[in-house]
Amino acid sequence: MKQMEPDGIGQLYLAYEQLKGKLEREGYFDPMLKKPLPRFPKEIAVVTSKTGAVIRDIYTTIKRRYPIASITLYPVAVQGPNAVPSIIRALIQADQSQADVIIAGRGGGSIEELWAFNDEELVKTTHSLNTPIISAVGHETDVTLHDFVADVRAATPTAAAELAVPSLQEWNDKLLVNHRRLQKAMDQQLVSKRDRLRRFQSSYAFKYPAQLLRQKEQELDRSLEQLNRATKRLVTERKQYEEQLLNRLKRVNPYELYQQKSEALQHLDDKLHRALKHQYSDKANRYDQLIAKLTILNPLGTLKRGYSATYSNEELVTKAADVSVGDSITVHVQDGQIEGVVKEIRNNPDGMLKGVEHRDESNNQ
Repeated sequence: MKQMEPDGIGQLYLAYEQLKGKLEREGYFDPMLKKPLPRFPKEIAVVTSKTGAVIRDIYTTIKRRYPIASITLYPVAVQGPNAVPSIIRALIQADQSQADVIIAGRGGGSIEELWAFNDEELVKTTHSLNTPIISAVGHETDVTLHDFVADVRAATPTAAAELAVPSLQEWNDKLLVNHRRLQKAMDQQLVSKRDRLRRFQSSYAFKYPAQLLRQKEQELDRSLEQLNRATKRLVTERKQYEEQLLNRLKRVNPYELYQQKSEALQHLDDKLHRALKHQYSDKANRYDQLIAKLTILNPLGTLKRGYSATYSNEELVTKAADVSVGDSITVHVQDGQIEGVVKEIRNNPDGMLKGVEHRDESNNQ
């Protein structure tokens, strides 16, 4: 023997750890993805075997704690070759129903008996559910991969039922305590308000209302007198301020200012017109000069004086070396174009090109 390999239960534990590590790396056990359980569920789906103590414990616990909840059983095979497809099918059906929470699980057993809840496809199906799910597989010491992927893990089926629903008795006790606290607070407020009312009733205002009224009338008269004095003082100050402004306005004389500003505006207007007229004259002279230069340089003017321009391959021919015998040429004259072919090239002292055969295309049409 050179190595040892696990067999039986040891091999199952090894497969369990390897699959757990893989699913954990892929994010199936991420705590941030856990869905919260509803506080007051109306419909509870139970995915487990229809026989055995599991469904009885869940049913008994829910009806004892929260009898108004409805329970729907989705019976499945919890072990054996048909367990995994049976559980997957039931989970999908329960998720598509009106259930507020799902409880899935079975009673205790060996690792081989619980192995269906370590199946990779089952784990991924549970991860994809929209309904919150509680996993209650085996006893407290039994842990399956389904426990890790579920939103909540319960140690036992009874504990799962207690997690799924609240206790009406506990809520009734809380309501009773809150009712007593509210009643006590209301009684304290009533006593406080009564004491305050008695103090008001025994106060001076309630005992001697006529005297209090005369006292308030006197205070009102004093306040009105102070208001009148303040108003007169304010009016006097405003009149003095207006007189000061009027005197300053008379010294400035707005009509003279208007005349000055009008004359200045007219001066600027005249200056602007002169500047525009001068600039227009300069631009017109410049325009005439440019038109004269363009007229001198215009090639059409040269053609009108009896000259022609010869092109070969769309290039201007300026000397005999620009063409070869057999080249096609185009001669531009004042009123059209003449197509020709070079038959002979002779260089003359005066630079004139001879020996060119011209063809008038317009006469051939």
